[in-house]
Amino acid sequence: MSSSINATNLVNEAGEYVWAKDARKLRIWYAALWISIVVAIASTVVPDQNTSAILSVGFWSAFVTMIGCVVYSYRVQKTLKRLGYARTGAPAIAALAVLALLPTALLAPPAVLSNARNAERAAAGGG
Repeated sequence: MSSSINATNLVNEAGEYVWAKDARKLRIWYAALWISIVVAIASTVVPDQNTSAILSVGFWSAFVTMIGCVVYSYRVQKTLKRLGYARTGAPAIAALAVLALLPTALLAPPAVLSNARNAERAAAGGG
């Protein structure tokens, strides 16, 4: 951790850590991603007349939520890196997303959210 971190830089006007709002949004996008993936997979398994329409909706919603996951992972990681609570910078997330969007969208959010929880513990003085 950086010794130049000022406690006033960690908390916003609402009294929460500066990364907390984006971390909450990331959790929501991540849950929506998994729901979209399940819908897309289920529509391929269940034989029905409307399967192609459901598959299309599941596929496109999964694509959109993947982008949302990457965007919010980037934002949280950027804030954590700027404050000295993360070793890896946010551009690594963007670069990985360009190379492989789905694996990045599935793996980056849990890692970034873990970093955020560790940063909260460190900022609170718990380690």
